[in-house]
Amino acid sequence: MDTKGDVAQQYGARGTPAHFLIDKEGNIKGGAIGYKNLNSRASKNLIQYIIDNPS
Repeated sequence: MDTKGDVAQQYGARGTPAHFLIDKEGNIKGGAIGYKNLNSRASKNLIQYIIDNPS
């Protein structure tokens, strides 16, 4: 949780909630602004695709 807003500021998040997939180098690989059901099959498939294709 980004209780102080430091990470939001670093990545330019302007809406809440904001979801980002960030790689181990700190690069944004994907994201969504607003409420998203991240437990849906579609969301899980998208997240897995991004993990499997780190280009």
